[in-house]
Amino acid sequence: VKTTMVAQTNIPLVSVIIPTFNRAYCISRALNSVINQTYQNIEIIVVDNYSTDKTEEIVKKLNTKKNIFFYKIKNEGIISKSRNYGIKKSLGYYIAFLDSDDWWKLNKIELSVKYLQLGNDIVYHDLYNVIKKNGIIKKISRSRTRILRKPVFNDLLIFGNAINNSSVVLRKDFISSIKGFSEEKSLISSEDYDTWIRYSKLTNKFYKINKVLGYYWKGGGNTSTLTLTIVSMNRILEIYKKDIDRISTFGSAGFNYTISRSYYGVSDFINAIK
Repeated sequence: VKTTMVAQTNIPLVSVIIPTFNRAYCISRALNSVINQTYQNIEIIVVDNYSTDKTEEIVKKLNTKKNIFFYKIKNEGIISKSRNYGIKKSLGYYIAFLDSDDWWKLNKIELSVKYLQLGNDIVYHDLYNVIKKNGIIKKISRSRTRILRKPVFNDLLIFGNAINNSSVVLRKDFISSIKGFSEEKSLISSEDYDTWIRYSKLTNKFYKINKVLGYYWKGGGNTSTLTLTIVSMNRILEIYKKDIDRISTFGSAGFNYTISRSYYGVSDFINAIK
């Protein structure tokens, strides 16, 4: 696919935040997908949880343009700590999030900034779910998101999460004003969902770009396990139950769907039926 580099004058800096831990086998794929973007006014912030492999060596080798900043923190298994540290270190007007085992199409930032500058405060898009089978990487399905109806706060609470973390680009001042991602341990695997809910208290200007602009790696030890989902979704319900009850007499369809599937997946059929 041929790409055209966009003119690099009077365009906002985008900070790309990549948390990582022991991803030496794939982080170059993520980094190269950012380095080679058609939109070039970017800084890349890698926040490493003290990897024991060659992650640091690989990152530093790729830093030919000196726009990759490498930090180490102990996040205690809470990825939110790494993302929040990256936000604090960032200088961009916009923030983009990319997990270190995911990667983007080369025009992802260009299109995201285009729609943000049209007046939106957060943009997102679909990703391809990818898995390796018999040593070959295969595109297996499209991870579909949805257009959020206003008020977005109500939509997210009643119909569930609609946003893939590695697709998001948003305003730094907004994400900073809500103090970033929750670092509460019981929200691990749903901390992004909680963040979009809190972000929607500030604005309804959520925009879905109607293109698939990236890839979600399903075989790389992603943190969204069923057990974590059960714990975190129960915590989401606890936090927002009063809001859900106020909005709907039938509760949250998104919550019921997500948690029932998770209970079913771990063979807890009594709670799944409930």
